[in-house]
Amino acid sequence: MTLANSITFAAAQGQSTLTIAAPSVSQTLTVVNPCAATTINQITFSPSAIAVNDGDDGPADFVIPTDAVDVANSLTGLCGARSYAIKDATNVAVTTWAVITDHASTEGSMTLTIKTSLYPNQITTATKVETLTITTTLVDWSGATASTTNIVVTISRLACNCDRLLWVAPTLQTVTVNIGATKDLTVANPGDGTAYFPAASPDSATTASTFPDFNACIEASTPCSTTGGSYSASNVKYEATPGASVSALPSSPSTWLAFTDGT
Repeated sequence: MTLANSITFAAAQGQSTLTIAAPSVSQTLTVVNPCAATTINQITFSPSAIAVNDGDDGPADFVIPTDAVDVANSLTGLCGARSYAIKDATNVAVTTWAVITDHASTEGSMTLTIKTSLYPNQITTATKVETLTITTTLVDWSGATASTTNIVVTISRLACNCDRLLWVAPTLQTVTVNIGATKDLTVANPGDGTAYFPAASPDSATTASTFPDFNACIEASTPCSTTGGSYSASNVKYEATPGASVSALPSSPSTWLAFTDGT
């Protein structure tokens, strides 16, 4: 930038115009954008490590990291938005089972979520430990110095729980019993008819998609027995009046309606 100051006297009283040219003064101005070369600070996670059961989601929150420009001016976000990239210990990008999103309720914070249902590797040991590296950069300034932050993720394998097994309800039958007659609704002793109380069938697929601890049985090749089951008399109900709410069976087996489990 050059500054020149020329003084001009207008013509008056018979004198001509007089111009006095002063020497110019030059000054070099260097405009520096501090964001283009700033350094981003590391992330501070809360909690500092993630422990999650297989089948669940495990979160860790963090405040959007500042940079040298923010610190120097006691402000936040002067250099714009941040971008986050996640890689595993083998330097492979992770985009599905570990994701970073805006915090659900706190402005200026983010959440790293581990989605074990999308974890690509089968967990064959009690725990699986992964170390993730999160690299933070500025969206608008590629020259800024990025920061890297590590976080340890421990995924615990669930024990097989066969008790979760769901069942497909059997098809109910309509049975007619004459007054004064007796009918056993069993396969072994059909009485005066062939109707019987049918068995339910196991629904492993729905159970596995609903309960991670049952899915662990499948992943570990630990079959759950689907034979030899039995009905509990307390779970057998009847309608005292057609269309009414179901009730427990009469408590005494000497009454008109009784249930015996024939497995």
